[in-house]
Amino acid sequence: LDARCWRNALLDGQPSPFKRGWRVPTAGILSVDFVKISKPDPKALTMSKGYFRALLSEISAEGMTPAKIIQSVKTTANSQHFLIQHVMEIMAFFPRVHNEDFFQPRVELLVTVFGRTMDWLGLTRVYNILFPFERRMLSYRLGEENLFAEAMAVNFYELDLADASQRYVLQELLHIAVFEEGENIVQLQYQGCDYRIPASWLTDMPRTGKLTLFYVRTQSVIDEVALNGSCDAKKNPNPLHHPAYFSEYVPAWLSVLDLGGQPSGIGWINGHKVRMIKSKIQEKASMNPVDAFKIFDDKGTGSMTRMEIVQALFRIGIWLNQPEISVFMTVLDQDGGGNIEEDEFVDFWEAYSFH
Repeated sequence: LDARCWRNALLDGQPSPFKRGWRVPTAGILSVDFVKISKPDPKALTMSKGYFRALLSEISAEGMTPAKIIQSVKTTANSQHFLIQHVMEIMAFFPRVHNEDFFQPRVELLVTVFGRTMDWLGLTRVYNILFPFERRMLSYRLGEENLFAEAMAVNFYELDLADASQRYVLQELLHIAVFEEGENIVQLQYQGCDYRIPASWLTDMPRTGKLTLFYVRTQSVIDEVALNGSCDAKKNPNPLHHPAYFSEYVPAWLSVLDLGGQPSGIGWINGHKVRMIKSKIQEKASMNPVDAFKIFDDKGTGSMTRMEIVQALFRIGIWLNQPEISVFMTVLDQDGGGNIEEDEFVDFWEAYSFH
């Protein structure tokens, strides 16, 4: 429990782990991320519409910087509970930050509201909006074991088994997969190769290697989880299960597919892959599709072959496996001519977003 709550503690720049008998130091500068892992009382009231309008008026005033907005949100969080819709509206005030920027307002916002959001299970979908470097920072600040929500397990996972918190996530996925019907773990790769997890991993998981997978559920399982919590709830009731914790927020990309906040089946996977690729391009190249295409099209021809696109991605630090390449090229090359034109690239850009 201490490791989940007391994170990244530094005393005068040196690690200061929480141990039995730990006492508050009498000298030095102590910094720590203290993670509130308990959740709001499901009967608690959320922020009123009037209170939220007043907050929006405050943070939209002239001269408000991202840092000042975060401070206003922190003050509000001392007495109020948020909804996912509140979080999304506040997030819209923040400009794009770059990987090297020390202050990342979207991450800071999510850290601030983490223990003060009533429909907190919906935060899983908000995390998808973050750029990869923001998602890594959020993981560092709060811990993957705290970000993971069993009830909202349907997602893509990229796990480093050298990290104890990421091993915990895999352990939980394997546990619920045993109880849930159907094939839940799909398109799994271990060390870049297709892989099938052996039964021995349930009790003896490796501590090295990188693994990617999609976790999927049938609609009947999603309904059961929404009703009772985890699928072994009759045997091990989940104390965090309550209808108030589920969010009505559904991202537009899932809404278009007529799916809820937790999509069923596997039909969402290819679109999710393409959105992740776009997010990586935004992080590495540009937020603008025309500018991004020009970075790829270094010869200035206005047209690129599939191979040239893959090489351009690799050049800026984006490596795709063969299934990802196939899905991405199918989306880009709309006319099937073998070349990707600038207008096709712009069409892809406008059609795929996590928002």
